[in-house]
Amino acid sequence: MNDAQFFVFRRAKSLLHDWKSAMSFRQPSPNVHKPSELVRWKKPMEGRYKCNIDASFSKHLNRVGVGMCI
Repeated sequence: MNDAQFFVFRRAKSLLHDWKSAMSFRQPSPNVHKPSELVRWKKPMEGRYKCNIDASFSKHLNRVGVGMCI
């Protein structure tokens, strides 16, 4: 594993740990989205961009995948 891969893995592992910790304190929201609600993409204001980031983790393969779309 090279330095860049190690950095991404370490950062992803840290973010996952932080997310799990945050979820343990989360209280159920009374305004839970109903399945009938439709969420639509909205174009950002002029001069602004949207970014979608996703990640996957395979403990079995010891791999992390990260994707980003701007």
